[in-house]
Parts: sequence; C-alpha cells; structure tokens
Amino acid sequence: MTTTTASALALLGPCLIAMALPMLLKWRRLIPRGKSVTGVLIDPRELPAPDSPGFRAALENYRRELHPSRAVFRFTTEDGREVVGRSTVRTGAGPGNVGDRVIVHYDPADPKKADLTQAVRVERTFGSLIAAAGTALLIIGVIGVLTGE
Repeated sequence: MTTTTASALALLGPCLIAMALPMLLKWRRLIPRGKSVTGVLIDPRELPAPDSPGFRAALENYRRELHPSRAVFRFTTEDGREVVGRSTVRTGAGPGNVGDRVIVHYDPADPKKADLTQAVRVERTFGSLIAAAGTALLIIGVIGVLTGE
C-alpha cells in the first residue's frame, strides 16, 4: 500500500465515524432515556385539527411530499399530548398499512423527537457498521502511514 493510499484511508475513517455518530446518538437518546408508547400509522395527508400540537409538524411533513416508504405516525404522550411524526428511515417494502399499530419511542423533553422502534434499531445497526468500518479504515491507514508501505 502506498503512503498516499494509506493517508486517504486514514482520512476516510474519521469521516465514516462522524457520519455514524448521529445515528448512534439518536438511539442512545430515544431507547434508554425515552418513553415507549403505541402509536398508529396514518396517511401522510391526514392532518390533525389546526389547534392541536401536532398540526404544524403534520403540515410540514405533508408539504415535503413524503416518500411513500417513510412511515407517518401519530401517538399520544404520557401527559396526553397528541404528536404526529415521520420516520427517518426508508424501507424498501414500506412501513406498513394506514391504521397499523406501531411502537414509537420519543424523548419526553421534546416529543417531536420520536421515531418507530424499528427505524431506531435500523439506524443503530447501520451506525454501528459504519463506525466499525471507519475505525478499521483509520487503523489500516495509520499503520500504512507509519510503516511507509
């Protein structure tokens, strides 16, 4: 391996690790410290009443012309607030059917920070894999630079 290749790997590794951090931090925030409730998948065009707390978020989601494989869900927090959210993870087969019950994890301090359990686990898995790949590239790159091969 040339020094140039080793240097490129040593630089690519931290980039991958930085890309994985938001995925891993989201999981850490929502699963251990968050709350888990049952929600329901809704049609992206279904908007709550204009005076409800979830109206603005639902309207934003609708305006973005959601990708059909991203779940839009509604849930009620433990203190009774209704919240509408959109999953951050796209799945090839789609998230399910309108009306299906789903498990939602949310941050009690900010219920808008919510996602489906399935989506959070997918992000954790991909984040872990990307971080591991980044770490491996960093180690290989540093060894290559130090040995000069």
